[in-house]
Amino acid sequence: MDAARAAAKRALARVSSPGFNGRREYGELLEVYLGGLSSQDGVDGDIITADGLMRTIREMLEVDVVIDVVSNGLINRCIESHQALRPHFPILERFYDQVRTGRITIPLPMDAA
Repeated sequence: MDAARAAAKRALARVSSPGFNGRREYGELLEVYLGGLSSQDGVDGDIITADGLMRTIREMLEVDVVIDVVSNGLINRCIESHQALRPHFPILERFYDQVRTGRITIPLPMDAA
């Protein structure tokens, strides 16, 4: 957890700097991500939300072509540190199993004709 938090703080500092040439959304998502991690004093975070945010950051990074090499590397280290956390949270595996196998009996409003 400490490594993931440290990596996210390093990436956040970089993407919040005036010279960063990428989207400001990286900083916004990293701030919320840090809030989703359990704090050092044991207060529970929201690992499912944090995982979703890191997936969004990864998807953004895949399509961005203007980010400098250092920022790209720091964001990638943040993603790797988060991936190392995932096996320690069985709730994530259960959540994604439920997403894959879940059934909806009534269409979501956006899917209704």
